[in-house]
Amino acid sequence: MNTSKHIQGLLGSALQSNLYILSESPQSTPFLHGLSSDKIITLPCSDSLLINTALGMGISGTHVLVCLSTDQELSSLFAVLEEEQYGPEFPLPIVFLVPSFQSPSLVSSHKTTYARTGIQLWNAVSSALKTQSTQIICYNPAALFDVINEEDMNTTHANATVHSLGTHISLFVCGPDIEEAMEFAQSYEDVELIEIHSIHPLGRETIRKSVQKTGRALLLNTPQHVMNEILDSCFWHLESQIEHTKNHTTTHLTQLRLRLLEK
Repeated sequence: MNTSKHIQGLLGSALQSNLYILSESPQSTPFLHGLSSDKIITLPCSDSLLINTALGMGISGTHVLVCLSTDQELSSLFAVLEEEQYGPEFPLPIVFLVPSFQSPSLVSSHKTTYARTGIQLWNAVSSALKTQSTQIICYNPAALFDVINEEDMNTTHANATVHSLGTHISLFVCGPDIEEAMEFAQSYEDVELIEIHSIHPLGRETIRKSVQKTGRALLLNTPQHVMNEILDSCFWHLESQIEHTKNHTTTHLTQLRLRLLEK
């Protein structure tokens, strides 16, 4: 069964309790197909209005899942949530689901996850529905069609995954570029590949252990606070400046690898 069907089952159960779902168009959201409830509210309007409606419901204590149509409103969403009354000290029971082909470049003080695969998305949604805090889940739309095995659903997923061990360079990646990064890392024994799943909070321990071992960091499409974490916790272990890029081609990554090893 694919991810969309699994999430549909989760939401079907949650709708029978205290969950409401806001969506601009349920028909354009695969995991809402087939769900029927007066708690699914369709607002054919802008994502901005959806966000503000959800905030109003959240303030009243209503648990809300908001299905945004695009990631174009992420910056305004983060800005609204960072206002004083919506900070982490005043959590709202709202989960924002945002389709995006890239991990968000902005950082929120609320729990933020990028789900690249189906099991990551299912795990994030399942966990979010059990809490009463504000969460932002950005997901690769293709993840909805991944097939999930039952045994995978019982596995605990960490904030970061070490895909391959290396000796001299820690390569961090967040988002769909993982495929290119894995192909690159497989060619060099000195490259350690770490995939970032949770944008906030970060998998700090995994990041620290890797950079303190290798002494070098190469960041591929990661949020700024990954670099900040490395500078804060690993500065005296660095043997070269941190390299950051959005270019995932093997040729470019190879050039950056050589540059890091020269220093």
